Amino acid sequence: MELDIQGLRCVAVIYVVLFHLWPRTFKNGYLGVDIFFVISGYLMHHILSSKEFSSHAVAKFYFRRIRRIAPPYIVLLTLTVVVANVLFSTQEFSKVLDELLAAATFTSNIFKLPPQGYFAINNEYPLFLHTWSLSVEFQFYLIVPFIYLVYCRLREMQKRVAIGFLVCLAALSFAYQVANGSRRTNIAHMSLLSRIWQFLSGFLANALKSTDKMETYAELPTDELGAAPSAISRKKEDQSQRIIKTILAITLLYQLLYPLTHLVWLNRLICTSIAAAFIYLKSGSWLEQRSLVFVGDISYSLYLIHWPVIIFWKFIGLWEVTGPTVQDGLIILQGSMFLSYLFETGFKKLLASVDSWIRLINLLLLLNILLISSAAVMYLRVPESSRDKVNGSSSGLNITVMDQTLQFYENRHKMSLNLSRDKPKYLTNKMPSEMQSFYEELSPLAKHIVIGYADHESNMQIQKLSSALMRNRLDHFNFNYTVSPLTSLRYVSEI
Repeated sequence: MELDIQGLRCVAVIYVVLFHLWPRTFKNGYLGVDIFFVISGYLMHHILSSKEFSSHAVAKFYFRRIRRIAPPYIVLLTLTVVVANVLFSTQEFSKVLDELLAAATFTSNIFKLPPQGYFAINNEYPLFLHTWSLSVEFQFYLIVPFIYLVYCRLREMQKRVAIGFLVCLAALSFAYQVANGSRRTNIAHMSLLSRIWQFLSGFLANALKSTDKMETYAELPTDELGAAPSAISRKKEDQSQRIIKTILAITLLYQLLYPLTHLVWLNRLICTSIAAAFIYLKSGSWLEQRSLVFVGDISYSLYLIHWPVIIFWKFIGLWEVTGPTVQDGLIILQGSMFLSYLFETGFKKLLASVDSWIRLINLLLLLNILLISSAAVMYLRVPESSRDKVNGSSSGLNITVMDQTLQFYENRHKMSLNLSRDKPKYLTNKMPSEMQSFYEELSPLAKHIVIGYADHESNMQIQKLSSALMRNRLDHFNFNYTVSPLTSLRYVSEI
């Protein structure tokens, strides 16, 4: 693979990490995933076209993709579950295991979709939220050999027909994404059908690049002996393409910082087109710098690792209410990069010896046994009831907490829950002193809740408790009673 494409990977993964750290500052950083999809499409055509297409070639393609993707992925899931077993409360295990099942089967983009959409504020804690893009990629790997087969058959008839097939397929996928953009954001953002056009953009860029390379050199002027293309002509072509690629890279960097338009679909189209054009051009660029290539080489591991690191860092309360400081972000980024380097280096050595299906299957069986074992340990610690219960001695009540909280919050636009006069005062009197110190961390989410029919002091206390519940952190409070404040809240849209 060209070095500057690895540099492009670096740009993509760094902006994704920055978006996950500071989503309000790097609002367009999520487009880094779009760049990944374009690069994957390029890589798929590059691999499939490198040898004569046959059943053996397809089998080898699947072998290499599974060997590259699955082992590090399964190990990451296992380590995440192990750490969650230590840090999380038992009340949260049921939800973690539920999400793990979708992540482990590469179906995170189909099942367990965020009810309020990927960008909703209540998606700040799911451990495996980032696995949706890996699910999309893996699903594309399953179908791309068949797309390539149709492309090859049509190319034998006429090249334009084959290119037209790819363009039409991409256009249908793009139209599907735009059509679902405003009403079904999960489908528009996370569905394979909505993303095929981006894979095909990279696929098409390399297909045209491979063809044009031969045609261009055939048409180049020769030297005086007529033996080879003129070195001067090639140098001029490289210089002009390098200038164009520099402009494209700068434009892309700017767009990842600041949206060029207010239309999400148009921003995606611009980003995808720039990435595809960058890949299509044959010359190198300043993205070939060694440091950028290094990050590009570990980008897969960095993408896998950074999100759990962010979640665990956030969970144990190591950053401010307003979000991570610059120091926090640098520690997370550097720590994730260090772990990614170890991850990448270790698996590079391990997978070098996995040169057959038998060895790969044995390795995957072993890794899955470890994953299932870690999940089983967590499962055995899940409370008998699937709902959180805070058991106490003073009130004798047993009312659900986390599941009901999330359910009501996710349906807050449809519900109107009234509040009696007595319950706020009762809850206020029972609030532990720990609530006040913990409030500073939880207060940002209190703005999503409006309390009615209660005095100001009661309102503030209920808001604090509700914020805690939204963050799934109720276990940090040492209650001596059990209540469900949800029955006395009226949820409304964000204010």
